[in-house]
Amino acid sequence: MRKTILFSLVILLSISSADAVLLSRVRFGSYPDKIRAVFDFDGAFAYEADESKEKIVLHLKKTEASPDIQSYVELNDLIVRYMEIEKNGDDLKISIPLTEPIKYNIFYLNDPPRLVLDFDRDFINIVSGGSITDGVEFLKVKKGLIAGRINANVLKIDLAKAEVRPALAKKQKPSIIESFVNLIAPWTQDKPTKHFFLDKVSNIMTDNDALAGVNGTYFASTGSPLGVLMIDQELVSSPIYDRTAFFLDEKNRPYIDNVFVACQFTAQNGTRYKINSINQGRGENDVIMYTPAWGESTQTNQQGVEIVVSRAVVTGINVANSKIPEDGYVLSLCGPGVETIADNVKIGDKINIGIKLVPYTAAPEKIIHLISGG
Repeated sequence: MRKTILFSLVILLSISSADAVLLSRVRFGSYPDKIRAVFDFDGAFAYEADESKEKIVLHLKKTEASPDIQSYVELNDLIVRYMEIEKNGDDLKISIPLTEPIKYNIFYLNDPPRLVLDFDRDFINIVSGGSITDGVEFLKVKKGLIAGRINANVLKIDLAKAEVRPALAKKQKPSIIESFVNLIAPWTQDKPTKHFFLDKVSNIMTDNDALAGVNGTYFASTGSPLGVLMIDQELVSSPIYDRTAFFLDEKNRPYIDNVFVACQFTAQNGTRYKINSINQGRGENDVIMYTPAWGESTQTNQQGVEIVVSRAVVTGINVANSKIPEDGYVLSLCGPGVETIADNVKIGDKINIGIKLVPYTAAPEKIIHLISGG
């Protein structure tokens, strides 16, 4: 009895190997970290794979496709858009173009028999766009993450050959139409003075004779920087939301770190006042320092007091909207500190400003340029 059973099994296996295997179904699954393609068969199968960065070609030996399987199958995914299934003699040929140089895994499973392909979503593809000048190369970068895809234009810069510095948009001259309107209706010019400005990166590059440029930090609709900014050691604005910053030291070495800015001013009699921010709108209980980068005047309301300082000497004490000297700044106070200014600060007094930039982990000797991210 035992021999008969063995003989019958050998006959069944021989018949199975002689007949074509059926590819009965093609399935797909989309997951946060991968795409999965599954090929279901009605029995044992054999395959070979030709693999490259651009395409995977599967050769299924002695295999027929079920009538309901299309020759062109769409996945509509950023990684694998489609696959083609075609007859090649006794075999099936499945071509899977890859849009990115991704990692993938091919393996088979039994019970039921099936072939599985897992495509990773995590990838990086860097293509050079050529040299802009000596030491500056343009790169196009695509990076796949679980959260999605990032497309980036990148400048790869040799800081020994090229200068990197932040730059702000400049006030644009009025157009012919604007000039005409100002001429016939001068009252329209009585709008609040803008302190910062918005412009295209290409125009900012032209204004600064730059060969290349990228967008910098975040800006308000008025053009005001929303975060810390320093140009040529002049602090233009203060940090907000503890955003990370990129900065260069006196030896042109780059850093990325979070930065704390401590600001204060000391009156001649030794009284100290904390400065809450630089070149930002003044709130009800703020001490704001306005520099020439802010504009011609502070544009503040009547609810505070302002100390005008030129070359470290107090040249004026006003209620509001003080003119900002080119060789100094204005300290604008609102809140409890206003009550003590008359006793502690007088015209002709010297004012000492203390501004200290403290990176969390980096230790540059002197920061020259700094711009925040988000």
